[in-house]
Amino acid sequence: MKHTLLVLLFFAGIVAHAQDYKFIYYFDANLSFTSKEKAAGIGKGYKTDGLVVVDCYNKASEKIVFTATFKDSSLQTMHGDYKSYFKNGQIENDGKYIDNEMNGVWKTWNKYGFITDSIFYESGLRTGFGKYQYAFNKYYKSPNPVIDSIEKDGYILTYSFTDSLKNTCYQSESSYKKGVKKVNFEVFFTGNAGLLKEYDSTGNIKEDSVFDRMLAEAEFSQSGEEGWRRFLQKNINSEAPNRNNAPNGNYTAIIKFIVNEDGSISGVEAETDPGYGAAAEVIRVIKLSPKWKPAKKYGKLIKSYRRQPMTFSIQNG
Repeated sequence: MKHTLLVLLFFAGIVAHAQDYKFIYYFDANLSFTSKEKAAGIGKGYKTDGLVVVDCYNKASEKIVFTATFKDSSLQTMHGDYKSYFKNGQIENDGKYIDNEMNGVWKTWNKYGFITDSIFYESGLRTGFGKYQYAFNKYYKSPNPVIDSIEKDGYILTYSFTDSLKNTCYQSESSYKKGVKKVNFEVFFTGNAGLLKEYDSTGNIKEDSVFDRMLAEAEFSQSGEEGWRRFLQKNINSEAPNRNNAPNGNYTAIIKFIVNEDGSISGVEAETDPGYGAAAEVIRVIKLSPKWKPAKKYGKLIKSYRRQPMTFSIQNG
């Protein structure tokens, strides 16, 4: 079954409750009751529909921390809506309790207002899990780089939903740019068998195939990670920075590269270059690598990305 959930962005500030508070509570850092003098948080409560709603504020900043609903003013039983907030006022979690147990849909956002998780609970037990992952096409040097990226270059959203009771899974990848959504692929699984649908630029299905649920990272063809470490240790000249007159110290280069569908290596370049020939030496050796075992997604060979850190330590007397 296909699940469709809205990607909600909460960029507006939180509006304070215009309520007549009837109860005042003082909480310590662990949200246990304490005295006014020792309090880290202040809870302000009011009654509605026979329940007590408490808005808890940070005592020092006076910013809202969470809003919770309880059966009565003793605050022993959570029963109703719950929301928590980041320091910047953006919503962090939103869900509902029934008799102290999570129930229904619980959503989590990051500090930029992007939803990251949708978890489904039944009597406190997690029965379904939705995960949102974002890839931004470009970052900008500004106070809010993520928002700038959305407006100028768009982003890619990968969404997956797993239902543990029905043993089903749905995953999709969509591209968003200037308010326009384009679905790249969708996968539907029941048990281990699934249907993969890939779409072209016009939104038409270009491939509709049956795959299994198998996922596998790219792996060095000669004994996996251990073989890759041996290959690097054997071929890298640890004296490269020393030959380039590097002072005593540690020099860490981070190199990124692509493992293609046929196992070949491409796109080898420095992500972090400490200088003195450190990055150049690691790049040289990675380019010598024999073919890898490519990554697999739903049983299909795919291109994948790797990051390889390498630290050179110079200690001259």
